[in-house]
Amino acid sequence: MKLDCVLFDHDDTLLPTFALRAQVLQQAAREVLSIDIDSQGFLAAAHGRNLEQMSTDLTAGDSALASQLVRVYRALYYEANLQGLEPYSGIAALLAQLRERGIRVGVVTSKLASGARDELAQTGLSRYIEHLTGAEDVQQHKPAAEPLLRAMKALQVEPARTLMVGDTAADILGARAAQSRSAAALWGTHDADALRVLNPDHLLDSPAQILNLL
Repeated sequence: MKLDCVLFDHDDTLLPTFALRAQVLQQAAREVLSIDIDSQGFLAAAHGRNLEQMSTDLTAGDSALASQLVRVYRALYYEANLQGLEPYSGIAALLAQLRERGIRVGVVTSKLASGARDELAQTGLSRYIEHLTGAEDVQQHKPAAEPLLRAMKALQVEPARTLMVGDTAADILGARAAQSRSAAALWGTHDADALRVLNPDHLLDSPAQILNLL
């Protein structure tokens, strides 16, 4: 397969943030809604929906309460993540190899771009990332095509020669909507069955397997 570009999801594709996000979501739900939730189960079943969408679900559509939940979650999360994150094994080496081979590298995430950039900088990955599209950059989030198309336009690449790598159904469906290739990041997913059902173009057990596709 001839590739000019690889786009990556951020959470649980480049960085293992699931446990931290679940912990913070549970704490935010207790503080704002006074309820206990199975936050890990809720996140896994969200299939990549963004924070605003998940907060709307948890508050039964109460927009004011949902906004408060989002604010509390983000405050808690960006304080907790200062404790440090480490990329998945093999990610840094993969990104370095892609850049050495002339492959464009971008990130398409449904979290705030500012927060994602901070985490990529903290973990030393930002040196490899040429472009990042985040939640505040688009009107429609994955699984819509808009964020992928925005990234591809910025990187000046065509969908047919672009691979989207992600750990949730939103990533696979987003790639399909943008008419790019798709790869399920099974090394970080908590949504493996949902990914397989969608029949992505590639199922990858480790980051290094991306190099085999070039």
